[in-house]
Order: sequence, then structure tokens, then C-alpha cells
Amino acid sequence: MNLSRWGKKRDQFIDNLQAILETITLPKTVDPKEHLETLELLEVTREALDEADDKISILTKKVALLEKCKDKAEVKAVINSLSGAKSVFDDLVEDVSNELDGLPRIVSLVIYRYKSTGDGLFLDTFEQRDLLKEAEEATDHQYIYFDERLFHLNFEHPKIKRSLKSIEQLEKFIDSEDAESIHNDFEEEHDYLLSIENRTFWNEYLNSDLQRL
Repeated sequence: MNLSRWGKKRDQFIDNLQAILETITLPKTVDPKEHLETLELLEVTREALDEADDKISILTKKVALLEKCKDKAEVKAVINSLSGAKSVFDDLVEDVSNELDGLPRIVSLVIYRYKSTGDGLFLDTFEQRDLLKEAEEATDHQYIYFDERLFHLNFEHPKIKRSLKSIEQLEKFIDSEDAESIHNDFEEEHDYLLSIENRTFWNEYLNSDLQRL
């Protein structure tokens, strides 16, 4: 929308409105139905004008912010803040992190394995004894269970349900068109892919305890 052109047309219409009204002859009688339709049209027109003015105000503020940017990085930051995508991403990441913090770290690892491969977690009896002990304790609390040499998630556990739901919401957003700018900026800054299947993303953003496993 051309802001200056819209402003000029609006002002021109207002300036000419009185002259236009003077050329209109008042009818002797008014049809009630037509009167009601005219009032409804007037209300719709007013709402449309208010909406247009609101959009112009928002666009004007965006332009003002962008004009203050000194480089490409600042432009990206402004665009992300205005679109709200970065805020949504941060909130979803925080939700996942909070849910995983309430679980034993071995359970977080089993969740990661499930989300990245769709399968359970294998632990070597000799080389991963400490992790095996943690997994056995988590099994006692029914977060996970052991079957066919793999540790699997217990999908009936309420904490597992909440964790998976928060992860699925984050994953859905990451895969959406709304997150395109987030992908570009994130991968340019961190030099790795933004993906639920990426272990580095889990280590640095979702659960730092996994770095020690």
C-alpha cells in the first residue's frame, strides 16, 4: 500500500465531501429497508477505514524502525521482532526445556533418540554402565521400559506426554513457513541445522544435560 497516495486520496475525499453532499437532494420519504441497508454500509465503511488507518500506522512505525537500522543484522532483528516469529520460537524452546528439566537426563536422551530415529535407546552393558544404572532407575519410575535390548518411552506417563506435546509444537513451528527467517538467522549464527533431529540443537537449547552423556 502506498501510504502517501492513500493519505492524499483520503484528504481529497474529505475536502470534497461537503460539495458532494450539497448536490444530493433529500428524498421526501425514506424506505425503512433502504435506510437500514445504508446504515449497515456506513458501519462497514467506517470499520474498513479504521482498519486501513491502523495498518498505515503500523506500517509507518515499521518503516521508521527500519530506517534507523545501520546494517543487515539490525534489519533482520527488526523484521523478526515485528513478525513475532522469534518470540514464538523462544517461547516454544523454553516450554520444551522446562518439560525436559523435570525429567531424568537419561529419559531426555531416550526422548531425543525417539524423535531422531523413531526407535528406542541401546546402551552397552560394559561401556555405558553409569547410563545403564540411570536407565534402570528411570524404568523403576516408569518413565521408560526395556524391551528387545532397547529402552523405550512409556507414552502413558503424564510427564512424557507433556514433553512430547511441547516438542511436537516446537517441531511443527520449525517446519512451518513462519519460521523461514528463523532458520536463516539461526543457521547463519550457529553454523548448524535447526532441526528437532539435531543433537547439537538439543544440547545447546533444549537440555544441556545431554552434553555430558
